[in-house]
Amino acid sequence: MARCTPVLFLGLAALLPCQQKDASAELAAVRKAPAAEPKYDSKPRYLLIAIGQPIKHAIWCVIDGKLLYVDCDGDGRVDATNERFTPIVSKLNDDHFIAQTHTYKVGALLRVQDAPELELTLKQWNLEYKANADLAEVMEILRANLALRNPTVALKRKGKPEQFAMTEFAESPATATVLHFGAPTTWGVVENIRPFRFTAGQECSFEVSLGTPGLGAWSFVYTRTLERADLRPEIDVAFVTAVEGKTLTGHWELPEWC
Repeated sequence: MARCTPVLFLGLAALLPCQQKDASAELAAVRKAPAAEPKYDSKPRYLLIAIGQPIKHAIWCVIDGKLLYVDCDGDGRVDATNERFTPIVSKLNDDHFIAQTHTYKVGALLRVQDAPELELTLKQWNLEYKANADLAEVMEILRANLALRNPTVALKRKGKPEQFAMTEFAESPATATVLHFGAPTTWGVVENIRPFRFTAGQECSFEVSLGTPGLGAWSFVYTRTLERADLRPEIDVAFVTAVEGKTLTGHWELPEWC
């Protein structure tokens, strides 16, 4: 049998709650370096949160060792003493690849009524963990890049579904991932530290979710909602044979989404 290389396309089984507009240019336009920053104790890493469509606010988050700076009032500065946060540290047992979680309860942003509330959780890895075969590749990725902390950024708004992203901080404002909250939603494939791969001749599974694309790596914002549980995403897979170059196609409707 000829070996096949698959290509994945996501389709829709129903109308999206909102038709997704390409907002890349708008997101790039708000990715401006902070107007003022404190004197950092270590090399800072950056993440930007954009809110609304059109974008109404841009909030910088900067991690400095264990300190987190957040531009809570959206004035473009991260040097105020009340915008500096220390983590709540939770330790796990030694028999786990996550050694600690650091949770930053930032609270309300923008100082307005019904303001969105921000919480950010980072992970400290147990690099001595002896992983089984399923986690071996993940541990090699983490050991090769100690800056990876895979933060979960959650934004809660009164009367709205909770949104969150599993993302990463960048080395500079110019390369920072931009997360887009409170904007139109579409389908996205759930990301993982280990890149998703199809393997010819093997069964595979993957997860899709409703959310909003951002800018840069790890920028998809997931939406937790049961309001449209009736939606059924569909996938089309094109298998291109490596020897003859023929294209074989398959079509599936997924039973659920997360």
